[in-house]
Amino acid sequence: MAISYELKEGVARLRLDDGKANAMNGTLLGELEECLARATSDDAAIVIEGRPGFFSGGLDLKTLPTLDESALISVLKTFGRVMLGIFDFPGPVVAACTGHAIAGGSVLLLACDERIGARGAFRLGLNESQLGLTLPKFVIEMARASIAPAALRRLAVLGDLLDPARALELGLLHELTEPDLVVRRAIERATALAAIPRAAYAGNKRHVHGVMAEFVDREIDGFLTLMASRR
Repeated sequence: MAISYELKEGVARLRLDDGKANAMNGTLLGELEECLARATSDDAAIVIEGRPGFFSGGLDLKTLPTLDESALISVLKTFGRVMLGIFDFPGPVVAACTGHAIAGGSVLLLACDERIGARGAFRLGLNESQLGLTLPKFVIEMARASIAPAALRRLAVLGDLLDPARALELGLLHELTEPDLVVRRAIERATALAAIPRAAYAGNKRHVHGVMAEFVDREIDGFLTLMASRR
């Protein structure tokens, strides 16, 4: 298993650890989706944490090109569905960014309500422009929920990879702490947010994300159609 699930005092810890870069393939995404369903059933707040040095390196670019069209579309559809599931989760979701968060790894960050990062020689960002790729519209719309327009232009258009301090300045992270304290701090924040009445938190989050979440859902289908046409 690439993801472990631990429920304690109303907070579900989802720990991503494939022993490498936590690259998102069909297996990891499937496990993440199962954990989301479990957290929903447990009525829990969520902390999504990486392994030391890596939150996630993004989509698994080593295996995706080897897939046939049907398998590729399945993985991309799961990716979009999981990101939307986190973005639209009715309870608090806090990211414990334990290291690098590149491309899809930063999309995972953006799907979370709050993002606690580790100080250190790490790189974070949406570097698709640098790779000659166009970001899906649904990623941009998710980012609009918490990234100021000027910062979003720098993140999405320039595609620079940022150090944690710069990621904090641009809003990709909300708080920085020492690497060995990231998970503890994320649990503290998830616990504090979980003290807000669940119905109120879910309702107001839905009102803030409502139209945007519907747009994201539609754009995922458009993204899949585009990817299929490029095969």
